[in-house]
Amino acid sequence: MIYEKFTRDYICFLDTHFNIQEHVFYVIGKNDSGYPVDGLLNVVKINSHWSLPGLIKGLLFADKIILHGLWHPVMIRLLLLMPWTIHKCYWMLWGGDFYFPDKEPAYKKKLIKRIRHFVGFIRGDFDFICTNYGAKGVFHECILYPVVFAEDTQTVAETKSNNEDLKILVGNSADPSNNHLEIFQKLTAFTGSNFELFVPLSYGNDGHALNVIEEGRAKFGNKLKPLQQFMSFESYKQLLQSVDIAIFNHKRQQGLGNIVQLLSNGKKVFLRKDVTTWGLFTDLGVKIYDIEELNLEPIDPTIAKENIHLVRQYFNELNYIRQLEQLFEVKSKEK
Repeated sequence: MIYEKFTRDYICFLDTHFNIQEHVFYVIGKNDSGYPVDGLLNVVKINSHWSLPGLIKGLLFADKIILHGLWHPVMIRLLLLMPWTIHKCYWMLWGGDFYFPDKEPAYKKKLIKRIRHFVGFIRGDFDFICTNYGAKGVFHECILYPVVFAEDTQTVAETKSNNEDLKILVGNSADPSNNHLEIFQKLTAFTGSNFELFVPLSYGNDGHALNVIEEGRAKFGNKLKPLQQFMSFESYKQLLQSVDIAIFNHKRQQGLGNIVQLLSNGKKVFLRKDVTTWGLFTDLGVKIYDIEELNLEPIDPTIAKENIHLVRQYFNELNYIRQLEQLFEVKSKEK
């Protein structure tokens, strides 16, 4: 694993629901990310070449090797130098670690072609890897991290009164991959409508964030509500519960936790049809909306309630535990 916002919650979840003594977590990199793992059981920090012998021993003796994203070049090279370990590798597919095959080094492509186990819950991501990297193997369906659980509230979208502003959310970060400016251009068709435009910009590319604010102010004036300060998880959930329409213009799978939270609260969500996330939700029977047909009409309450039911039925703790049991081939403490 690398130090990320999911790392600690994932380890704690396994400690709660499984026998933590059956797992060892190798966290690679320098602990300067703001996501510490101090005090957690069975965590080994790999932060220098002096740490590598312990990692190599772990790779040799593990029954399964679960790769949380294929990011670190040292890890990739180690596996290529130990090809007899690759057959027991299970790669948790993140997205950014494979969506740009033209930019990936040859040695990483070589490893991807040899991996035989792929873990995720978006079948389209696995299909993408098979098409673009020549990979072959087994797809293991599993919600990757507990942060993707649907919100268990009774919130259902309500029709706004004519004099009440719609709350619109655009994107999930200041990363240019949100393609904010394309959405701003589409929204200029509705400048006569009453709405507030919330744009999360607290992390990502600072230069892009400033550009987004400048363009947004020019087009929408005070309707633009840039969110530049980091919000607590609870505050951010409250924001998601308050919006009416959310627009995600990513060309690859991103912001999935946000999308699940929004749908589980009956919100209207617009996505690109060519992103793998579209296939995930349509396969589940969830109604999502095409960005190319962008409108500010409220979601039909019947559709909102059905979306809430379908999303909560899949993205919940019990289903996640069942999927992890199949991945680990062991029973959880609940059983």
